[in-house]
Amino acid sequence: MGQSSGAYGVWFKTRLHEKGGYLCTNNSIRSLLMVLKEIMDHISQKESVELDTLAAEDLLPLVKEYSTPLAEAFALFSTAEIENFRSRQALKGVRANALRMMSLVHASVPSF
Repeated sequence: MGQSSGAYGVWFKTRLHEKGGYLCTNNSIRSLLMVLKEIMDHISQKESVELDTLAAEDLLPLVKEYSTPLAEAFALFSTAEIENFRSRQALKGVRANALRMMSLVHASVPSF
């Protein structure tokens, strides 16, 4: 998952200019990795494919369907909405942010 998670991060970063710097924090990265894991589990089940057999360049297009709505939401968030993410700390906050991010994906991809 190393190459694909790095590509995911680079792709995500190039899609938005987020206010407040939350996406560059350790807690955000932890939340995004939780979301990525759930996306990959979902794709694996939906597509009936072993993702660890795919090259990063084959995996990234599958992940984009799910990560695009998330990137678009963050690009539109107000500073107050970003601050809400930043205010959640420790593992409980990381999990809460990951769940919120997954709900944003689900709003655009109901099967997720």
